[in-house]
Amino acid sequence: MFNRIYIEITNICNLKCSFCPITTRKKEFMSVSNFEVVLSKIKNYTNHIYLHVKGEPLMHPNLDEILKLASTYDLNVNITTNARLLKDKIDILNNNKIRQINISLHSFNSVNEIKELLPNVDKLKCYVSLRLWNNKDNTEIYKLLESYYNKKIDLSSNRFSLSDRVFLSIEKLFDWPDINNEIIVAMEEKDGEITNITYKETLKNQNYLLYIVYKQIDIHLYVYLLILTMFLNCYIILVDTTLNDGTKSGTEVSSFNTYLMC
Repeated sequence: MFNRIYIEITNICNLKCSFCPITTRKKEFMSVSNFEVVLSKIKNYTNHIYLHVKGEPLMHPNLDEILKLASTYDLNVNITTNARLLKDKIDILNNNKIRQINISLHSFNSVNEIKELLPNVDKLKCYVSLRLWNNKDNTEIYKLLESYYNKKIDLSSNRFSLSDRVFLSIEKLFDWPDINNEIIVAMEEKDGEITNITYKETLKNQNYLLYIVYKQIDIHLYVYLLILTMFLNCYIILVDTTLNDGTKSGTEVSSFNTYLMC
């Protein structure tokens, strides 16, 4: 079983954020019928789906049907959004089974915009992660959240609870993959930190079979691997030597391809 599978229901977005690379793929929404085909293929491999890679999922014209289908397959739905359409979609979101909504606060242009967002966040019935995944000075945003939720934010942790359902997630700026990036051909791990990374050549004009051995895969690496399939005609082979509870298992080999993408 996979911890999660990402399904890109659209590659269309209502913003042009500097931290998101522009895609040259055809702009489209995944049809409800295609979405059901995907669900039928993955239903035995995960309990959690994330409706995001590129694009803004709340823009999907058939969002209500998409969410109801996911519920029919008894899948826990997670959505990542820039929240510009949150106010208009609250009824749809609250009337469907959603585990968590991730809101990219780093997509907002001002603290005042975030201030206007928070009352709508409070109307949501599911868990909400307010994400600050950037390398900027977020002092003013922290002050706003502390004042609004009457909580002192502990910056020694990258995850902080603001209320029973709302929490703050702080991470470094996500580095989107690019075919012009150099390939990591070797690296070492010491005390949980990756060191001595060796690069060789770029991905451009190459056709690679990526073979990666891991113990526990985190969300950044997981998204990175999935996005690579958008740029490469390849399979990504993950060799997992542990189960979710950390115990040893036999070597499990799984392949990814691009069928989840629009």
